[in-house]
Amino acid sequence: MTNETQPAPATGELDTFGERGQRALEAAAAGLYVFPLHPGTKNMPAVKDWENEATRDPEKIMQWWASGPTTWPSRPAPHGSWSSTSTR
Repeated sequence: MTNETQPAPATGELDTFGERGQRALEAAAAGLYVFPLHPGTKNMPAVKDWENEATRDPEKIMQWWASGPTTWPSRPAPHGSWSSTSTR
């Protein structure tokens, strides 16, 4: 998992990648590692090697959700699985 932590982006930057991207940033700011899931699924990682690509880095999260604002945020869970992060 990527270990970097950086300050959250300015509010105006959040508008470009939707509510789910904002939820991913909130989870990362709370110390959770996140990665995107394919749109319309809650069990299909949208990145290869998700176990190692999961991050708390706001810039990486913004890149992921800017290119796919409808993807669900997810976080690694114990035993090599993941947990979907609901937007509601």
